Amino acid sequence: MEEMMLDEKKYVVGKWLQFQITDDKPIVEQIHEYKNLVANILSEGIKMCEILQANVLLEKFPPSWNDYHNHLKHKKKDLKLQELISHMRTKETNRLKDKLAFKNINSVNANLVESSAVN
Repeated sequence: MEEMMLDEKKYVVGKWLQFQITDDKPIVEQIHEYKNLVANILSEGIKMCEILQANVLLEKFPPSWNDYHNHLKHKKKDLKLQELISHMRTKETNRLKDKLAFKNINSVNANLVESSAVN
């Protein structure tokens, strides 16, 4: 029985360590997945402070978030998990707005090129 409990602890910790944020899935989904992994670890009786949880999540950012990662990493104040998640949601909202604005600008430019070619 004790051996099975040890195996389960190793499994949940392994899943948590292997977790990585990617650009191809919405951040909100991935945050939810990460929080579930943390909850699984805590339910196994493994203690972990929120600052550790947040710092590990910070290290899971994809390469496209490097500037933001470095900005948060060098802040004087340690962020708790919920604070980091709040920052991530704001960042993701801003990234999506920027993408949409870029697409709109490109479609306007494409229309301008087409209409000037007709004349």
